[in-house]
This record gives sequence, C-alpha cells and structure tokens, in this order.
Amino acid sequence: MVDLAASGVSRERILAAYPLLEAADLDSLEAHASLN
Repeated sequence: MVDLAASGVSRERILAAYPLLEAADLDSLEAHASLN
C-alpha cells in the first residue's frame, strides 16, 4: 500500500481501488512513505 503512494499513484485512484480507506489513512500513508 505504501508502495502505491510512493510510486505516485493519485489519491483518487487509491481511493477507487480501496474504497474502505479514509482520507486520513492516505495522509498517514503518504507521510510514512515520505519518511522512508
């Protein structure tokens, strides 16, 4: 999942693929990906 965020997949596409994710979850994923 972090790999998707790190590879530049848009938030919209992630939300479309994982409809149960909340925006806050994406924010934390992006923050985590940027730290690595």
